[in-house]
Amino acid sequence: MPSVFVVGLRPAPHQGRHREGAAHRFSRRASRLHIAINRLAVGAPEHWRFIGPLTATPAAALSEGVALLDAAGPDDAPTIVWWVVDDEALVLGRGSKVEADHDACRGAGVTVLRRMSGGGPVLWHRDLIALDVVVPRGHRLHSDDVVASYRWLGEAVAEALGTFGLAARVIPPDEARAANDPELANLACFAGRSPWEVVVDDRKVLGLSQVRRRGGTLLQAGIELSPPGRRLAELLRLDAAQRSRLDTALGAPNPGGDDVPTARIVDAVKVSIAALHDALWEVRRGFSSEP
Repeated sequence: MPSVFVVGLRPAPHQGRHREGAAHRFSRRASRLHIAINRLAVGAPEHWRFIGPLTATPAAALSEGVALLDAAGPDDAPTIVWWVVDDEALVLGRGSKVEADHDACRGAGVTVLRRMSGGGPVLWHRDLIALDVVVPRGHRLHSDDVVASYRWLGEAVAEALGTFGLAARVIPPDEARAANDPELANLACFAGRSPWEVVVDDRKVLGLSQVRRRGGTLLQAGIELSPPGRRLAELLRLDAAQRSRLDTALGAPNPGGDDVPTARIVDAVKVSIAALHDALWEVRRGFSSEP
């Protein structure tokens, strides 16, 4: 069987508005209360590094995110890097037992990769917006609690998507555990439910995973407002029952917002994080020390 490229082990060179239900409104109020309490403890604004969106191959993007984490010092500023890819890749999670159908991938021109973070497979296509967030260990948003680490990012993305008229909300831990189907989550990231990910009308639009090192945590996220439909199932080695279940789970109507340009989504998340966490952005063109 052909090899799966394992990336991230070493640094790489280089719209209508939806109606909100009562549960959604309550989630919003709870989220805003959490944010208000957090801001009281922040004090003066702080500098964060903002890079991108950059265009790269999926392999280069995966490697660069882990390289940034490996280079991070405990007292460095948080860094956010946005990615769009110029080619497609089937990205398997670390430890995933699902196998790629290499013949199907080769025929479709799709590279097979494995990321350092966990979770189900993702078809990284050109309309999926990815971001790497390096949170140094000494930063106030760093947490040793794996689940709690996601909360601030999920809330920021939900707030940002709401500005485009989408009824976006985070999934609290209890709801995620009750709603998640482990078999489906193992077959596809966007078919599962995990705490503090984001849904629009029960369609998952933000997937989260993470990598941890001594110097901090790398949060890896994907925003998918233009799902690839059933294409993912066609690229995995599945039996008939698994394929049917995954087709059904990923065949739901699009959540909306697929006509919003990438740059506007990136800017909205940038504004949301700045407002909720008093971040002053140091905008950079790439990874050099020059802005």
